[in-house]
Amino acid sequence: MKAVFFMAGVCFALGACAASPLPENPVLLKARQAENMAAQAQSRGQYDRAAEHWNQAVLRYDALADPVGFGRAAVGLSRALVDSGRRTEALANLNVSLSRAEELPTDIQIELLARRGGIHLQNPETLDKAGSDLLQADALCASRCRFSAALHGLQARLAIVQGRMAEARLHVQSGLLALASQESAQRVERANLGRLFALIQMKEGQYELAHQSAEAALEIDRNLGLPDRIVMDLELLASIAKLQKQPAQASQFEEQARRAKAALLQLQGRAQP
Repeated sequence: MKAVFFMAGVCFALGACAASPLPENPVLLKARQAENMAAQAQSRGQYDRAAEHWNQAVLRYDALADPVGFGRAAVGLSRALVDSGRRTEALANLNVSLSRAEELPTDIQIELLARRGGIHLQNPETLDKAGSDLLQADALCASRCRFSAALHGLQARLAIVQGRMAEARLHVQSGLLALASQESAQRVERANLGRLFALIQMKEGQYELAHQSAEAALEIDRNLGLPDRIVMDLELLASIAKLQKQPAQASQFEEQARRAKAALLQLQGRAQP
């Protein structure tokens, strides 16, 4: 009998008995569940639903004062909002997240800055802001982080928009070099850099090389199953074909892009505008 009471006392003092485990933090559990549901919705192209789940994760991690979880969810929320076409809302959320950048891990800061820079790139009136964000991200990355190739891609895109083709080419080449020693997980970025290279070559009048670069990007995106990137590749190939005075081929690429875009919108449950 004494042994029984002794063991009960040990269990009470140490919390070590399997029969009465400590309850898991319910807020943390719901935050993780929200992340999982967001990722699933994102993978199915249900971007509005993904944004709702990411927002719940942001709020719950904030309630836990967990900067890592908060930053991870903030990145996911910005991606879902952009993918759903809600760029203004995405920008507002990124501004809020970056207002507390000092609390966040460096890799989260870099990705948030890159995503905000990418949104600013879409507006000719905010190209200076895009450049500032990308410079900050690049300084944090120091050319060694896992975002190096993506940052070079964004900087190349900015240089193209501003007509600095030589600089754009250098960024694309640097991005490809950064990918040289990385695994196939970086194929998305490799296709993105290839598409940028094709755009540079097209603007420089190197149409055959541009076609080859765009075809290579298309092959990667098809293998990865990325319909939105495939549409971009096909539209780029159509533009190149027009410059090559090949209207039949341009028309074929445009029709393929139209069908791919319509199918993608249908899968996402949205009507084509």
